[in-house]
Amino acid sequence: MAYKLIGFAYADSDNSSYINIQLQAMKNAIPSLDIELGDENDSRIQASPIPKNKTSYLPLYIVQDGSGNYVGHRTGKFPDKEVLSWLRSSFLSIDG
Repeated sequence: MAYKLIGFAYADSDNSSYINIQLQAMKNAIPSLDIELGDENDSRIQASPIPKNKTSYLPLYIVQDGSGNYVGHRTGKFPDKEVLSWLRSSFLSIDG
């Protein structure tokens, strides 16, 4: 199954640059993974089942399946290795 990792950070922030670089590192490690950068105004944050008191906490990662359905999330800023481990352990069909 194909997955998309969307990294959210406040627009034009240092975190936005960091998350964008991290998304590319995840794509390099897992070539089948689609990636995208979003910001605080992205409607997918509000449309997700994440508790609304958590949606203002960025950075945020949301994983969607190939149909665009929410399958998981993680809030916070983590080293690349930790994000990669989370992806591989939580979404077993992700290879790479």
